[in-house]
Order: sequence, then structure tokens, then C-alpha cells
Amino acid sequence: MRVGIVLPKAFRRYSIDLDGYAAEIAASGHEPVVICPANEHPDFPFELVVYRGDEAARSEFWRSLSLDRVICMTWFGYPEVFRAIRTAGVRIINRADSDGLVSTRVFPSEAWLRLVHPFRGPLDFLKRARHFLNWYFSYWRQHDAGILEVLSLSDRVVVETELFRKNFEKFLRYHHREDLLARFSVVPHSVPDCFLAGPVPIARPKTIFCSGRWDDDQKNAPLLEACIRRVLRVRPDVGFVIAGFGVPEAFPRLVGFEPKVRLAGLLERESLPSELSACRFLLSSSRWESHPIGALEALCCGCSVVATPVPGFREIVGDGRFGCLAGSHSASSLAGAVIAELDCWDSGKRNPLEIASHWREEVNNKVVVRQLLSE
Repeated sequence: MRVGIVLPKAFRRYSIDLDGYAAEIAASGHEPVVICPANEHPDFPFELVVYRGDEAARSEFWRSLSLDRVICMTWFGYPEVFRAIRTAGVRIINRADSDGLVSTRVFPSEAWLRLVHPFRGPLDFLKRARHFLNWYFSYWRQHDAGILEVLSLSDRVVVETELFRKNFEKFLRYHHREDLLARFSVVPHSVPDCFLAGPVPIARPKTIFCSGRWDDDQKNAPLLEACIRRVLRVRPDVGFVIAGFGVPEAFPRLVGFEPKVRLAGLLERESLPSELSACRFLLSSSRWESHPIGALEALCCGCSVVATPVPGFREIVGDGRFGCLAGSHSASSLAGAVIAELDCWDSGKRNPLEIASHWREEVNNKVVVRQLLSE
């Protein structure tokens, strides 16, 4: 069976482990093929097809590839590509990578948090509020129609958690398209093999790991900074590692907090397992997330998770077995969750081996790819 992995943008090392997908597809006896408009991935060991212009919107292009099915990662865009694949008779697996909160009209409070909450000053607030109102009263119709078309063209829609599926159910009921619900299935994201094979230390320093694209409003760097300041006032024995894009620019006022706060910046993926294995838990201040792969990587290294109350983290933390959630997107609430999780570790309520064992079985590529390709 030839299995295409379809991307609408240049192919590079994504947070989604496409290298692992392709390797596991090949290990299962199938042929992986990545289809994309440009290649920026060095030394990809499998077949890769680069399309030109509107080539992907033509059914004859897809027929020429002799694919049996495709895993599409287009985030509900590019319906013309879905139409062409469908016309070519290729089965479509739509990897949603979405929390299901896809409509400003259906989920207004969540859209407000994403569109308006990051405002900087009164004028920026007014501009963002106007943008939100335009989406709520007008733009949502065309946007939602596009999502519905892509869902209709998909043979399977794979979401990452049951909570995400329920959010999509609400979206589809609003639009009277409950008939599409039968196409949905739940398959988590996977993590690279380097997070699955290493040792899992039991004794760990009182260190907290924070990672993200800190130049992005999604990650909410101001909330993380305020949380860290509050925690250190109460627990000066704790250390923080802040990694990812844009660290120096996002956290200039934390420079003086060294050595309690290490501004690590961008780290190589291969170094992350050892970094995480030397931490107790991952801390996220995100305004929204789909299925947070960084958190899954941390869990596979024996860390727990502390985060804001967004659906992706709510599903991970569950009943409190794997971490603590803040009650709101406020510094006091997030700091309270951090201190509560520190208490769990101090009192022996967290077992890194149990955490890592559970998640390594759930989110390895062998299990995930098998579920993606199952019918």
C-alpha cells in the first residue's frame, strides 16, 4: 500500500513527527510518500514528491502517484486539494491537529481568548475587539463552510482526544451536519523515538521546564513570567529552564533571576530527553493548544504537567494523575497549580517511571500509525 503524507507548506522537521510516521509506515510493509510544495528537510530517507503551482488541485496529479490513501495535514484549508484527491479515488485520512474550537460563532468565549485577550494597550484592544466582532457576525459563515466542506470530503477525520471530538460534535450539531460524526476517530499525536528509549530517573532536582515559541501570542510569555515571579517568592528553592524560540526577547526582565531561571533558548531536539529527565514537570502558560506534543514528550520522560485550563491539557491531566491545571488564565491561579504540583512531588505522589511507562505505550509511532491506517 502506498501512503501519502500531504502537506500544504514546505516540508521541514515539524513538531508532528512526520519522520517517525514515514519510518513506521515503511516498517509496516507499506510505502510512505511525502507530497508537498517545497522541501526544506535535509536527508529525508523516503520518497518525496514536490508539486508545482496548482498541480495539487488537479486529480490527474494524484492519479499519477498511484496512492492508496493519504494522511492530510492541512488544518482544514485547501479544499481544492481535497476535491482533487477525492476525484482521483484516493482514500483521505484528515489528521485534524485541532482542539475542535474552530468557530467564532459556536465558541465565542474561546475565540475571544485567542483573538482579543493578547491585546497590548487600549488601541490594540479596540482593533482586536473589532476583528472579533467581524468574525462573530460575518466572517464565520465562509470560514465554517470551508471547514464543513473539507470534513465532507474526508473519509476519516482523526482528532487527538475525546474532548476534541466532543467539541467538533458541538460544531457539527450547530450546523446540522451530525451525519459527519461517524467519520471521526480519536488517535493521539506521537513523539519521536528519542523520547521513548532513555532511562527515567526517579530522584530529580526541583526544576521546572518551560518551552515554546515565545514570540507567539499563543504561548503567553507575560503570564509565564508573572507566574515564575510569584512561585519564586514562595518557593525560592525551585529552578526554571525556559527553552524555545524568542527567549531573550520575551523574558528580558528574568535575566537578573539567574541562576534560579536559566534562559536556555533554542535547544536541539536530541538534547531534550536529558533536559526533561532532569526536571519534575513541564509548565505551560498557553492561551490555546491542540494536543501539545511538547507535553507528551515531557510525560514520556517521566515529567508531569502544569498548565492553563485549555482542552489539550485538560485531557492530559485528567483526574490529576499526571499533573495540575490552573483554574484560569491568571498568574495567581497558574502559580497556585505550580505550588500544588511541587507539593505532590515533595510528598512522593508522583512516580516518574509510572508516568513514562503509561505515555510511552500511548504515543509511540508504532501504535499511532497503526491506528491511523486502520479501517
